Amino acid sequence: MKCLELIQKLETLAPADCACEWDNVGLLVGWREREIHRILIALDATDEVVEEAVRMRADLLLTHHPLIFKPLKKVNDDDALIRVLEKLDMATPQRKDLSMYRDILYNEFQENTCFYCGKRLNKNVHVDHFIPWTFVKNDNLWNFVLACPKCNLKKSGNLVGREYVVKIDSRNASIMNRSTLSSSIRVEFDGYYDGLLDRMWSYAKMSGIREREEIMT
Repeated sequence: MKCLELIQKLETLAPADCACEWDNVGLLVGWREREIHRILIALDATDEVVEEAVRMRADLLLTHHPLIFKPLKKVNDDDALIRVLEKLDMATPQRKDLSMYRDILYNEFQENTCFYCGKRLNKNVHVDHFIPWTFVKNDNLWNFVLACPKCNLKKSGNLVGREYVVKIDSRNASIMNRSTLSSSIRVEFDGYYDGLLDRMWSYAKMSGIREREEIMT
């Protein structure tokens, strides 16, 4: 669900035009088009609450008391609001250029067919987060697959059937078992273990990410 859609649902329960003149309601910080999968609800956006939101990778912090209430009189690190905003900004992952991962998988590991449909890849190769980026918010080689444009666009930010988890687990095991694996590739697998993607798939689905079973049709 997009942030804007969530706001619209909330405003059916508490219309914005019913707020007092002195109150500050609605989306105060952020992007209305952001996909929301995980929400933290609190009374106030204190430093501790924001740190908890960062730890749980919340997409939205929903508070009873507004983060911005009084007019700003200063903008420096002595101000609690500025400290909170800086934490939120630092917690927002930056998207990377994925061409490095495309080159590794295509050239070094000879992955020249679409992970989903099996068709041979041409020059237009897409790098796809197997578990959607909206959930993992990280770039790891063990979560990347190469796909044709049709399959990647059809999958979009969704999950695919669980049978594909077995396939990517097998692919990752094959990479890790190579005797000539470079140290830079080994670093990419730090923290990875057998069964991790299956757990992430389950958690992502429980968080509301849709499963596209018909991606190959």
